[in-house]
Amino acid sequence: MIRLISTALLSATLALSPIAPAQAQMSNDELTKILLGAAAVGAIGLAIDKAKDRKEEKARKARETLRNAKNKNVAAPVRDGRGGRSRALPARCVDIVEGPRGGIRQVLSKRCLKDTTNAVRHLPHRCERDVYAFGRYRTVYGTRCLERYGWTVARHR
Repeated sequence: MIRLISTALLSATLALSPIAPAQAQMSNDELTKILLGAAAVGAIGLAIDKAKDRKEEKARKARETLRNAKNKNVAAPVRDGRGGRSRALPARCVDIVEGPRGGIRQVLSKRCLKDTTNAVRHLPHRCERDVYAFGRYRTVYGTRCLERYGWTVARHR
């Protein structure tokens, strides 16, 4: 905004400075042309300033969208009780279900993970599936999908 005001004042000063001493010799028509020229310069400056602001806003939104996409797709590691970081999920939560094409799949039950660890909120949403198993629909995480995101299943049940 300050740039806009300074641009307008500078253009008005430059446009009107030669008018002051020779004002008696200039007609109203010439004065109108000079003032319109100064207004046009100010309008162009304003348009350039708005375009620059829009470009900066668009770049900021693109960075924010990229940051949000990264946060949704990549799971954060969970602290284990020993001060380190662990991405191992409990083996007792592994179930075997029938896949959509008749094959068997290893999955981790969301309910079991909630009961045994706080890692559920860090798991990638892309790995979450609803399957019909054991007489009802359950929310599970595919082990292969979780492994692609760096999670492992502990060795002991």
